[in-house]
This record gives sequence, C-alpha cells and structure tokens, in this order.
Amino acid sequence: MFYFAIPFRAKATSKSWRDVCQLLRGTINSISEAGADYKIIIACHDKPDFCDEVDSSRVEFIQVQHQVPVDKSGYMADKTSKKNVARKRILGVARPGDFFMFMDADDLVSKDFFEKIEAVYHRNPDADDLALYAGYVYDVGRKKLAYLDGEKKFFYRNCGSCFISRLRDIDFINEDKGFLCSLVDHTKFPESSLFYSRSVMAVKIPVVSYLVNHGSNDASERVSSSHIESFVDSFLCHEDNVIKRFNSNFSIF
Repeated sequence: MFYFAIPFRAKATSKSWRDVCQLLRGTINSISEAGADYKIIIACHDKPDFCDEVDSSRVEFIQVQHQVPVDKSGYMADKTSKKNVARKRILGVARPGDFFMFMDADDLVSKDFFEKIEAVYHRNPDADDLALYAGYVYDVGRKKLAYLDGEKKFFYRNCGSCFISRLRDIDFINEDKGFLCSLVDHTKFPESSLFYSRSVMAVKIPVVSYLVNHGSNDASERVSSSHIESFVDSFLCHEDNVIKRFNSNFSIF
C-alpha cells in the first residue's frame, strides 16, 4: 500500500477557495490515474467542495482543531501541524513494508509513478528511502515547463513532494520521535535518512510535477511572482524526450 499525507490550507487563508480546491482535486486525480493500491490522508480545517465526490475508501479527510493562522507568518507552522496529523493517522493504519510520502496539495504525480517507484525498489531491495533528484516545474500562469535534471539542480531542494519512504518496524514504535518526525525541511530529507541509519537513493526519473505561479501555492507566500518566473525561465525544458514524457504523463487542468 502507498500512503500519501497531504496538508490542505484553510479556506480563510486562501485567495481563491475554488482554485485551491481545484488544485487539490488535480493532485488526487493524478494519484488515482497512476493506478496502484493507495490511500490519501488529507489534514485540513475545511473540507474541499468536492469531498463527497471522492472514493472514501481511498481518500480520507481529517479536520484539525488548531487555530487557523491569522497571517503568513503562521502558514508554515500550520502546514507542519497538518502533516503531523496525517502522518500519525497513516502510522495508525499502515504496516511495515508500506510506502509513505508527504505530498503538497497542488503537485502532481506521473501516470507511471507507481510503476517507476516500484521498479526502483525492486532493483534495490535494501533501499529505505528515495529522494527525487529530477522533476518538473510547471508554470501554470504562463504555461511554461522547467526541468530540474538532478545534476545542475535538485528537485528535492525545491519541492516538498520529493521523498518516498518504505516503512520499517521502528517507525511504528517511535512514531512521535523517530525518522518520519524528522521530515520537516524537505531540503534535508536525505540527511535525515542517513542520520537515522537508513539507506537513501537518488532517483533521476521525473515522476512529480511541481506546480507554481497559480496564486495559491506556498512559494508565492514567501517569494515574489517575478522570482518564481525567473527560476522557471532559468531551467526551461528544451529536450524533446523530456517534454514528451511530461505531456504523456501529466494532466494539467
């Protein structure tokens, strides 16, 4: 079983609740289209408008009780709290050998995500964690595609949907102090693996797309639109085979 933990922002902090819900729907649909055995746990203050339309056996919404952040300074703490709620729920139902991933509520997985990830684990049976070194960045507002190749630029340092872990027995014993609790800063996820004596592998197959410049993602709360656009322009994808893979594996709303 593959478990996804998704923190979902509060309606009161959203510029457009409709857009935020649409982005989450896209994330859920991308996981569903990948076609494997999965469960999505979404921690939220407010359920999205479409919650009654999803398969409740696959998608579970947990409404949190902590205060809605009053300004941008509290957004990241809110996100971290929700990630912890989703993580604890998953550890309550998952088993050793299952897979775990934090996923942002506006990113997409490829249609062959499970196929590619399972193949990596099959070839490397002793691997505990996979860090996504390569990945796509799609500028929604300008319809531009950037590609972080895992050589010149690392995907995991720029997107939180970047790390897959195979759960071990110890993860359930020390669920409030162990490895999964250390996964706070995604730029240091591989370091956390090594600190906890886990094996981590670099994956350079792009299986996740980071959506930016849509007005509702966390990056836009921290940096300007011009900064985001400059980043995308610096890594525009020009390789036909990489563009073809994106077009065949991702459905952009």
